[in-house]
Amino acid sequence: MSAAKSLSILVLLTVAPIPSSGEIVPTPGSGRIEPSFASADLVCVGRVTGVREVSRQVVPQPANKLSVYQINGVFALSADRCYKGGARRVDISFVTHSPSLSSADVHVSIGDDLLVLLRRSSEGTFEPVDPWWSRWDAELVTFAEPDSVGLRQLERDLAQNMDGDRGAESRIKNLRILHALDSVSGDTMIRVRRLFSSSDPQAALEAFSIAVKAGKAGDLIAFDRYLKDNPQLTEQMVWGHGFSSIQDVTDRDALGALESLARSRFTWLGVAAMDGIRHLRDPASIPELVKYLDDPDPRKQFFAAATLSEITGLRDEDHTPTMKSFHEDPARFIVTWKQWWTDTGRTQYQHE
Repeated sequence: MSAAKSLSILVLLTVAPIPSSGEIVPTPGSGRIEPSFASADLVCVGRVTGVREVSRQVVPQPANKLSVYQINGVFALSADRCYKGGARRVDISFVTHSPSLSSADVHVSIGDDLLVLLRRSSEGTFEPVDPWWSRWDAELVTFAEPDSVGLRQLERDLAQNMDGDRGAESRIKNLRILHALDSVSGDTMIRVRRLFSSSDPQAALEAFSIAVKAGKAGDLIAFDRYLKDNPQLTEQMVWGHGFSSIQDVTDRDALGALESLARSRFTWLGVAAMDGIRHLRDPASIPELVKYLDDPDPRKQFFAAATLSEITGLRDEDHTPTMKSFHEDPARFIVTWKQWWTDTGRTQYQHE
């Protein structure tokens, strides 16, 4: 892979293109419920009981393209429990296209079980707060006793539905909502960790994604071991569960696990782990960072040089790369840091 191509995807953003369409969409696991919850007037979980089209209009297309229609509709939700506001039945306005133009298009059917985060619309119905994070597939078979409010009660309901055999698909849906919460309680995390040994790799990976987001060293070590012990896992399987939060780990005891994950066979995960090492700014990582100056992946080379600069405090233009300057002349920074290691770094940091 060329430096130009690699560095164009250097930063792990919360959006990514869909390969088949070029559309920019959020990456797996980047969703957060808290912002939508704060803006919502009504947050409920329930079942879709009706869907109707209100209007449609033609969307202008090039002459050689099929006709596309914008459809305005309303679907009705029978609420089982509300976490903000209150309602038994909700009419929700939505917009979609036929054929679909965007992954943000709404597709609902009678019988769908959903968690919805809504605001009042000018038409007297409700509408999604956010095009991406206002509608979640959710299958809550039972509900915990109502001893909490808001998102904490939602967390308790989701956690209760992890127990027992509720079906793999149902469990994954509920785990993904848990992952979208900024944090979960210790009791919920105990239940999550039980799934690390699940025979269903999808459930195990979703559980690991929740734990990795919490950033504890023991969970990262367990995740690293799980990847090594399960060679049948594919890059797409792991990517789909959203581990970008690994780049935000703050537990210094997790350095060893991050260094091991940086060597992962999953390229994007290795780059995220390198960014996690950068955020820790731990001098103990310097010998390992120096090794990455020779890595074939220029993204890892960049993070190695940038992290070395941040840890050592050497911030002049020959030691501190920007994405642009590294892309233009990577050898300049690689040679500079190798020379530093030979002259002074090895003596100072080899035994950190």
